[in-house]
Amino acid sequence: MYNDKKQVKTNKKKMLIIVSGSFLIALLMGYLFSSIYFMYHFQFNTKINGEDVSLKTIGEAEIYLESLVEPYKLTIAGSNNINEEISGKSISIKLKKGEALENILKKHEAFLWPRSLFQEDVKKIDSELTYDEEKLEKEIKGLNIISAEANSGEDARPEFDGEKYVIVPEVYGTTINQEKFTEKVQEYIGRLETTLDVKAEDCYIMPRYTADSNEVQAACDRMNKYIQSSITYTKLDQVIIDKTLISQWIFIDANMNVHINNELIRKWLTELGDKYDTIGTTRTFTTPSGKNATVSGGIYGWSINEDTEFGEILDNISTGESITKELTYYNSGVAAEHGMPDWGRTYIEVDLTEQYMWYISDGNIAFESNVITGEPIPEKITPEGVYSILDKRLNYVLTGATNPATGEPSYRTHVDYWMRVTWTGIGFHDAGWQSAFGGNLYQSNGSHGCINMPPNKASAFYNMIEIGTPVIIHY
Repeated sequence: MYNDKKQVKTNKKKMLIIVSGSFLIALLMGYLFSSIYFMYHFQFNTKINGEDVSLKTIGEAEIYLESLVEPYKLTIAGSNNINEEISGKSISIKLKKGEALENILKKHEAFLWPRSLFQEDVKKIDSELTYDEEKLEKEIKGLNIISAEANSGEDARPEFDGEKYVIVPEVYGTTINQEKFTEKVQEYIGRLETTLDVKAEDCYIMPRYTADSNEVQAACDRMNKYIQSSITYTKLDQVIIDKTLISQWIFIDANMNVHINNELIRKWLTELGDKYDTIGTTRTFTTPSGKNATVSGGIYGWSINEDTEFGEILDNISTGESITKELTYYNSGVAAEHGMPDWGRTYIEVDLTEQYMWYISDGNIAFESNVITGEPIPEKITPEGVYSILDKRLNYVLTGATNPATGEPSYRTHVDYWMRVTWTGIGFHDAGWQSAFGGNLYQSNGSHGCINMPPNKASAFYNMIEIGTPVIIHY
């Protein structure tokens, strides 16, 4: 009985060994047969040009890929939702039987086929396709994305927002980089890919500078430094060079270099001079006699020294400083006031029509007298305009122009009191040789252009006035 049980147990072990061995042999045979199978078939999870060719032979894969070529179309996806197509038929695309599929199959290690169950094998092949290159070139040239009017786009740049300069991002245009675009089209067709995103593949001509470019940031920083400067001019009504004005004067070139527009600064200075310069301008006023009068010409008044101011403005912008100053004038401080009339409350006035003069001191008539002015002919007429007393002399000899025939002055006349108005020889002086003054005497017995005064009047007048006193001569 015991032996029978032992025999049964032994038989079960033998059976288990036989079954296990048979299973292992079957498994091994299945593996070997599968390995042989995969010598001629693509393994699991094999994709070529995006198409699944798993378990197909080379011939089957060729037939399958050929079926995909005939209806093939490449969609060109451009900006602004522009989509165009190049069909495989239009360029005579064909599948060329070559060695590419065979080479892919050879690289698959048949005995390692189980790993294909767990990982994808993605391959791209280009050499298997052929097409008419001239037809493709013609198709590309006919695309609207190539032939239509293109927008070149814009570089990123600093822009003034009212308070400071900020960087405005670049704008991508629609101008195609044709060489790169053609390469991408050929590449996509070679892989039978169906959509080419022109922007994603950087086929547009890219802006030279983007918001992240160091050059743009450096330009923005420099421009912000420039607009930190300001100049406040005193004695004028709210004349200030500030960030708003400076932002109109600075600009960047194509290489992101910051420049100051000198012409615009000079134009601004010219406009400022037109507004505030008074030399030679027409002034309207009321004479001490109550007559409304105008006067123009002369050399008295304000005249901005634009060259000096231009240099100071440039220096100030470059340093980014804020300052308060007076404008620089060619005749600094000559005029008494910046308003009109600009001679203030102390001045000398000569009415050529009335042949009369006044000395106004602090708004009050301090002196007045009849006078004789220049004879009304071009070479002797007393010039109209606004001037000032340039010089005072006692016992002075007036000298006329040189006579070419004799080489001597046309006259020499001694005066006791000389008060110069112009460097050409016009001034106030005593004229004892005149028997009377005022009225119409100047028309027949006028001076060479000076303002003749009675001797006693000239003496008093000489002692009252100072060099620099404004002189208004008008009709």
